[in-house]
Amino acid sequence: MKRYLLLIVLVLCFYQCSKELEPMYNADSGTIGAKDLFVEGNENRYDIDPEVITVKLKPGVNKIGEDLKEIRSNELGYIDLSVPEDITVEKFHSMLQERGEFETVEFNTIGEYYFMSNDTRRNEQWYLGSINVYSTWDINTGSTNVKVAILDSGTDWSHPDLGVGTDGYSNINASLGWNYATNNSNVITTNYHGTMVAGIVGAKTHNSRGISGVAGGKGSAGITMIPYCVGINAPNAAVLDDAIIDAANKGARVIQMSLGVGSTSAINAAITYAKNRNVVLVCASGNDWSSTVDYPASHQDVIAVGAVDQNGNRAGFSNYGSALDVVAPGVNILSTTLNGDYYSDSGTSFAAPQVSGIAALMLSVNSNLTRQQVTDAIINTANLYPSRNNEYGYGLVNASAAVNSIAPYISGSSNIYFSGNSETYYLYNIPPGTVTWSVSGPFTLSSTSSSTTRVTLTSSSGSGTLTAKVNGTVVATKPIGGSSPSLGPVTGPDAVYKGSTYVSFQLMPRTYPGLKYEWSAGTLVSASSNTSSSEGLFNVPSNTNEDYDMIYCTVSVNGNHIGTYSKSVYIY
Repeated sequence: MKRYLLLIVLVLCFYQCSKELEPMYNADSGTIGAKDLFVEGNENRYDIDPEVITVKLKPGVNKIGEDLKEIRSNELGYIDLSVPEDITVEKFHSMLQERGEFETVEFNTIGEYYFMSNDTRRNEQWYLGSINVYSTWDINTGSTNVKVAILDSGTDWSHPDLGVGTDGYSNINASLGWNYATNNSNVITTNYHGTMVAGIVGAKTHNSRGISGVAGGKGSAGITMIPYCVGINAPNAAVLDDAIIDAANKGARVIQMSLGVGSTSAINAAITYAKNRNVVLVCASGNDWSSTVDYPASHQDVIAVGAVDQNGNRAGFSNYGSALDVVAPGVNILSTTLNGDYYSDSGTSFAAPQVSGIAALMLSVNSNLTRQQVTDAIINTANLYPSRNNEYGYGLVNASAAVNSIAPYISGSSNIYFSGNSETYYLYNIPPGTVTWSVSGPFTLSSTSSSTTRVTLTSSSGSGTLTAKVNGTVVATKPIGGSSPSLGPVTGPDAVYKGSTYVSFQLMPRTYPGLKYEWSAGTLVSASSNTSSSEGLFNVPSNTNEDYDMIYCTVSVNGNHIGTYSKSVYIY
């Protein structure tokens, strides 16, 4: 009987002790940490709205509690509730789930408006969606500083969707080009082929006319195209090397070729010349229904592009083989043609310029990229990568994935706990220029590196946004949260033998970085040096009396006490 009374007293003492050891939290307003702050979908991350939770009552429940503040409701039964100022959206979400009166409790997100060009025939360009270019335009639509040489049958630079029209600007610089067939600067010829290729790369985008080029700008100039004629009715290998060298000398960062010729040492030397000047060379694989890629696409320093249809299947005419790198749509491709008109045609000739356009977008985001970095990004983000095969190479190109892989981004933890806590952030994939930082919310920019690629934030509890600019233009942002971590309980055995060694206890969860753990106990003795982690290891001396004892874990961040958590164990 005395033993049971003693047990009851110990339980009561433990309850009181646990109450006294509960951590004291300052209520957090704003959002939870960014690790929990987004919902993923279709390769996008959407920030959670920190101010609104949407609920739906269970059948038979007629109204929400008087302690909840309704913002609005609709006839389908969904109710938007305001998140109280003294609680995080995460905690409010959990509280509503526990109440038992709602069949639905869900977060809301802050989304984004997508840029969609107003070009009148864009809906006929099925290939733009296939290569995932639309979301890429939210990052960049092409810079006039990036030059793309079009080595083809000549280009009708008078086409209003390429050259100067009623919109008052041009995406093509005819004065830099050259016609090797007529030996003059007039590159307008009787062959539509080069004009179609140029339109796919850089027809004016969002100018309320015709089609959208992959890198055609946004109602203003996109990339700068340099047109060449290397043969009107057929490409001439004797001048192709000269055109490659001239394009490289004129600052082209991308050379687009939709042609095939016999291999010569002169062309090989010209390709190497351009490669050494950091030029990305792209070429169509050929339309011979062959298992061998044509030259110069087969050259190891040229990106070889095959064609697929609307179902993603290799087009029958598309040459393939071990030299093939990637594929792009090449069936029923709408583009610009002669005399200001538009035309649909099929061929690897019209797949390759899509890849050139993607390369131009990447260089528009970061002109410091090397030829190899651009090539690797295009290959590594293609849909089949890394399972290469001879029919599709590394797969269908993905403009959004390629551009995002090289776009500037800020690394570092998205959550800083408690006032005075600090975190260091780095800016990667930096375009040329001067980097400056700013931050919103209850944060302080405490230090930056001499190169300004690194910044340290010191926080108060709350949330905000860290912003990096290059030459005054925003290149990357990162949401920062300052919410308190929700910790506990201590887990582990309820009873241990006298003389046990290495008994493990855990404080859950273990997903928060930067926390300091200090484990202690009554008559139990620490047996491991890793008791500064979320796991505490203990042993029990063999001469310990049979009794109850307590395991404690005290948690802090940068000297800020979070709380002390405990668990009762029985020693026998």
